[in-house]
Amino acid sequence: MGAAMSIKATMLWQAKDFLPLSYSRSARDEHVEYENDEQFEPEARRLVQRAAAEIENVRSAYTSLADWLPVIEANASAMGGWSTLDAGIANVLRGDTDRGHLWLAAWIAELEADIADGGEFEGEDWRLAAHQHAREFVTALETPAGFKQIVIRNIETARAGQRLAPIQEHQLDTLTGAESRPPSPPTVIGWPPKF
Repeated sequence: MGAAMSIKATMLWQAKDFLPLSYSRSARDEHVEYENDEQFEPEARRLVQRAAAEIENVRSAYTSLADWLPVIEANASAMGGWSTLDAGIANVLRGDTDRGHLWLAAWIAELEADIADGGEFEGEDWRLAAHQHAREFVTALETPAGFKQIVIRNIETARAGQRLAPIQEHQLDTLTGAESRPPSPPTVIGWPPKF
């Protein structure tokens, strides 16, 4: 028994009743075994301070959606699943609708295959809700403003569920704005999609 340090981040644009994992970094060398309160308390404080510093490092390194996009796509390539939806949304918000559509289509195909074979979570209807959610994003691609409104609505819902202050539209514009780096050129993407 003990404690370890792990930094996690999530994108709040998915309409779900839990926080999906978009980024995770664990410090393997940052584990403290519990022996007694006297030994553990200063070590736990050190872990908390180190975690706070790491959070600031992440915030400094990833100041825009352009900074996050390679991480999001790497996760989608490696894991598929919800990360694929993240990659689709991120690309569309960055202005690469075609690439975003490919990621969204890959997520829909994964869900349809999972629905067809019963999936690993027998009896749960999350796949159908996720499929409907992904289709809503694809339909919204016809109007960029409509797509952005779905993203804003989902972020507002997620933030409210976590008791965070509402996001302002200008904050979303900052994330997606042209002052950020341009999107990266296409890379070979692992997992099923290759584009």
